[in-house]
Amino acid sequence: MKTLYKITPIAIALFFCSFLFLLAGCGTTSPQGKLSTPSGRPEVTIPNSNIQTVMDNVAAWLASQGKPILGTGVYTISALFTKQNSLLGITYKSNYTTVYTIVQNGANVSLYGVVVNEQNNNEQTEQSDYEDMQKELIQIADFIKTRSSTEVTK
Repeated sequence: MKTLYKITPIAIALFFCSFLFLLAGCGTTSPQGKLSTPSGRPEVTIPNSNIQTVMDNVAAWLASQGKPILGTGVYTISALFTKQNSLLGITYKSNYTTVYTIVQNGANVSLYGVVVNEQNNNEQTEQSDYEDMQKELIQIADFIKTRSSTEVTK
């Protein structure tokens, strides 16, 4: 009986690499980050304030950072930013949307932040993502504090 195909070392290597890529794509997701905030997610509290004041200040901070505002809602502001990533030594840029949610809690306002990858619409929930977002929220809170002379809980 004649063999219709010949298995070569290159064919075996290609099969093995394809299998590895398949496994990598089916891997588990990274564990969700956890911060020492009340929700465990990125947030700051601005005391003795209101939603409109915080929204105005978030918009002013975004403008001062050169981040375009994509849209606003009653309790949200969405902004665009580009981040450089690297994969297998190749550097590329990805677009992300940051969504800031502003919630009145009595006399205080809570400001929450979420980063979403625009390519796959997934929230970025790794520890480093949460820490970066928390730093950004603290910058915004400090910006609000300097503009309004109010104390901020971080």
